[in-house]
Amino acid sequence: MADTWGTLRPSDSAHRRCTQLDGLWAFIADHKDDGHASGFCSGLPESGRTPIAVPASWNEQLPELDSFLGPAWYERTVWAPLGLTPRQRVCLRFGSVNYSCEVYFNGERAGAHEGGHLPFEVDVTCLLRSSGEPNLLVLRVDGRLEPTHVPPGGGWGAMAPGCFPRASFDFYPFCGVQRSVQLCVRPASGLEGLKIETRLEGLTAGAASAASVLMRCRCGTGVSRALDADGAPIDSYEQRLGLRTVEASDDGLLLNGEPVSSRSTLPHPARRFPAGGARRGANSYRTAHYPYSEVDLDLADEHGLLVVSESPCVGLSFADAPAIVQQRQAQATRALAELLARDCCRTCVVAWSVCNEPGGPQSVPTAEAKRQQTEALLELVALARAEGTRLVTFANIPEHCDEANRACDFLSLNEYVGWYYDVGKPLAEIGRQLEAKFVALHADFRKPIMVSECGADTLPGCHMMAPGLWSEEFQAGLLEVYTELERKLPFVFGVHVWNLADFRTPQMHLRAAGLNHKGVFTRLREPKLAAHMLRRAWRP
Repeated sequence: MADTWGTLRPSDSAHRRCTQLDGLWAFIADHKDDGHASGFCSGLPESGRTPIAVPASWNEQLPELDSFLGPAWYERTVWAPLGLTPRQRVCLRFGSVNYSCEVYFNGERAGAHEGGHLPFEVDVTCLLRSSGEPNLLVLRVDGRLEPTHVPPGGGWGAMAPGCFPRASFDFYPFCGVQRSVQLCVRPASGLEGLKIETRLEGLTAGAASAASVLMRCRCGTGVSRALDADGAPIDSYEQRLGLRTVEASDDGLLLNGEPVSSRSTLPHPARRFPAGGARRGANSYRTAHYPYSEVDLDLADEHGLLVVSESPCVGLSFADAPAIVQQRQAQATRALAELLARDCCRTCVVAWSVCNEPGGPQSVPTAEAKRQQTEALLELVALARAEGTRLVTFANIPEHCDEANRACDFLSLNEYVGWYYDVGKPLAEIGRQLEAKFVALHADFRKPIMVSECGADTLPGCHMMAPGLWSEEFQAGLLEVYTELERKLPFVFGVHVWNLADFRTPQMHLRAAGLNHKGVFTRLREPKLAAHMLRRAWRP
């Protein structure tokens, strides 16, 4: 049996009520970091506050805060519903706050959380004011980059010296309340977690019609109920369900016992990808390089897409001081555990990716650092494996595949030949080089291979008669090499193109105009040549 119980995403039922707190909040950027001393936790001063949208990062709402990482303070009034009883409790649920958050309710510290991209809850039942009185919610949010964080700060080193902000990852460290906030009323004693396990009996998978005391499956929806001593329901929760099995063979991925190819233009961040992705022939995505929102997973469930759910463990380095490595590993473990709990009841999630691109000469410069990395990765793989119902992998730089991959179900390879190295090599030669590399890795690890990232930066409107760097022709031709290899090599079961659309990064010479231009669409979602090529290649 799986050891992981899924957290219950807020929803309404006969026993539960959720109120959205999204909208305009009061906001103050705490440039001097003296908000605590100034008593901001009991309410923000009238002077200096400005309205700001929640959910949304502050960096692109207020131009003067474009590169400001924190701390900052948020405030709004919260009304609890009338008629609360001692048999109910009230929680605040935050979909994602980046990076760390302190929660104050009516002037009292109610809770805190470290790490973005994942939800957390704070129980405020004991802090509520009398029925009918307004409650004051204040948040302190800090997105400043530290080497102990996941993902860490500190910069990219030799690859991109002097990048700003000093992130150790290739996306902008947006800060703030980035996903919805909800006020949740639920039974004081009731359902706390959910675990769903399915198995395929017979030749096909289909809808379940059998009923039990705690779970009924009907038309893709499961209803869990908690009963009191007399058999009366005291809590109920509805969860959409899908039935499927997933497993890895030596040569690929099996969905309900049948081979399946995994194709995607990876969204980063995901913005209503599934419907459009399906129209382009894509059938999957990996949540690189952090967990995407639950709304995106709703759409993936609805459209039948396969998702590799990835933790925010990107940019990890084992060349740091031992105390830093130890503290960061503890946070990486907590973040992965939170991801497993959030997504373990999602039908669309078929695999866990425990981190992105560990290794390389800068992050493991010594044999001891290499040993520490392997041990840390094995710890994360074991944690994901204990969930018990999905495959496990992590994204590798092919030249630095860690030995921990042998404990995984398939190899995920982020391959950038022709862009970061062997620049300008003819596309036919790149194809032969990739084929030889993939054959050797498959022979070594005896695992099926998914190309988890591939691509080249492409300036929209840049055209060349002969495919050259930055041109749309080179990007389209390079990606076509990968689609052909997927068809040719039986053990390469998927290609995830990096990226769906151009996205913002820290400033560095490597990134023209502060963007990673590997998208097959522009940041405004206008197609490049590669988008049309992929649609033809992946057309059902």
